[in-house]
Amino acid sequence: MPHTLAALNTGQLNEWRATLLVKETACLSAEDRCAVDEELAADTGTFDGAGDKTIISAARAAAYRRDPRSVTQRSARAAEERHVSLRPAPDTMTYLTALLPVAQGVAVHAALSRRADTLRSGGDARTRDRSWPMPSSNAPPAPQEGSAGLRSSSS
Repeated sequence: MPHTLAALNTGQLNEWRATLLVKETACLSAEDRCAVDEELAADTGTFDGAGDKTIISAARAAAYRRDPRSVTQRSARAAEERHVSLRPAPDTMTYLTALLPVAQGVAVHAALSRRADTLRSGGDARTRDRSWPMPSSNAPPAPQEGSAGLRSSSS
């Protein structure tokens, strides 16, 4: 990506933004990456004043115009790499993290929000973010297989 490299060398792009351009075109062939690099021409000041989201959006759109199949396959592979992790935190707490496709992530958030609203309407005095997903008794809700569009890892 010679234009991206030139923009990096002249200070028109910082390392992070050059990385964003490379990352968003990584699924393309070398020839298509060069074509996207030529189209975006970061070394001509195309991205002067642009933020990360603008740069990502421009790179994604250009990549899709060059090779929609590769971009779509990349998205499908990302969905296959979804996972949930649990890490210890201080004071007998844990960090629960989920990497989910957008539709499932939104569904989980909506389910937790509905649960918090139900608790609050039942008299739980905690703020909304403090009341989900645990009820006031601090007993965890029973996991429900298939709820919020989720499947177990064995599916």
